[in-house]
Amino acid sequence: MEEKAKTSKGLMPLFAFGLGLGVIVGVLDYLKLDFVSEHIWQIYISIFGIYLISTLIVVKIGGNIVPILLLSLVIRFFLAIIVAILFVFLFKANSFAFAINFGGIYLFFIGFEIYSLLTKFSNVSE
Repeated sequence: MEEKAKTSKGLMPLFAFGLGLGVIVGVLDYLKLDFVSEHIWQIYISIFGIYLISTLIVVKIGGNIVPILLLSLVIRFFLAIIVAILFVFLFKANSFAFAINFGGIYLFFIGFEIYSLLTKFSNVSE
């Protein structure tokens, strides 16, 4: 039971952030702006899925170990690159909008990850 509480506590910030970013993605998709790719939801879901799975693995292993957290960042980066390459080959329409959307969503998730790591490490060092 304690492990389940630890897992849900570790994933809660990611779900809150993902929900907030999902609302922003929905608003951008609704507005149909020129720089918004028609595949923005697939981009969002794929990047959120990568982060959700890797965060779940880190929480299960025990996320206070620095090498595991850094390895997780590297794995997320390479998985995101693979997903981007797949999207480029599968959906060839409007590559510029895709690049802007993919880069923007990925940077938001990376920013969230860096903020979470800095918060976690500042709490550990105190």
